[in-house]
Parts: sequence; C-alpha cells; structure tokens
Amino acid sequence: MEQLTQFLINHWILSLALVALALLVGLSFLEGKLRGVHKLSPMAATELINRESAIVIDVGPQGEFDQGHILDARHIPMASLDKELPKLEQYREQPILMSCRNGQRSASAAMSLSKQGFSRVHVLGGGTLAWQNASLPLSRK
Repeated sequence: MEQLTQFLINHWILSLALVALALLVGLSFLEGKLRGVHKLSPMAATELINRESAIVIDVGPQGEFDQGHILDARHIPMASLDKELPKLEQYREQPILMSCRNGQRSASAAMSLSKQGFSRVHVLGGGTLAWQNASLPLSRK
C-alpha cells in the first residue's frame, strides 16, 4: 500500500489524468443508460432489426442519406426531428434505431426521443460508417 501511495505522489499528474478519464467514461456511460439510450454495434443492431422489427431512422442530412443508409431506413434530418415527432408517435413502444454517418447526430436525436418518452431508443454506434465497415449492405435509393 505504501508503494502505491508513493507512486501516486510521485506521478500526481498522471494519477489525476487517470481519475479524470475514468470519471468521463463513467459519466458518459451512465448518461446514456439513464436516459434510456443504448449504443449498439452493427451486429446487435442487425439482430434488433431482424428479431424485433426495429424502426431505423437516419437523421443525417440529405447528402449523407443519399450516399448510403440502412435498408428501409426512414429519413428524418436532425433539423426536422421535432417537427416530425407526431409521425413517430405510433412507434413509441417499438424499438427505434437511430443512425447517421458517424453516430454523433443520432446520439443527440436518440436522447431527444428518450426525453419525449420513447422507451426503446437505440443508437447505431459508429453510424453507417461502422455498418459499412462490418460489411453490411447500404441502400442508395
């Protein structure tokens, strides 16, 4: 125990950085869990779509959507999400998978839906880039 204490004293900057990093990772994880949003890998997302008929919503801008999106994804750009919310009411209790090119906009959109009371909101971790890197097909229609 004395050696650990001595190490922490001698390397206080490194120790402080490690604690800060652990807190950031922990808070990030808890924030998603507390708000009912779950990040899924492409394979887990595929299972959710196939086994539970998850609705896929792509919140990327039109250009990104046209470059490639998950088959049968509904396109609702992030800027239009609040206005389009009434169209999503019918899916309130159904699993919803949010996606975008890299997963950042979809995470924000998922948090927004979760705050509105949607109970089963998921995010495609890494977005359609991760989907494509997992050799899963993209639609360009």
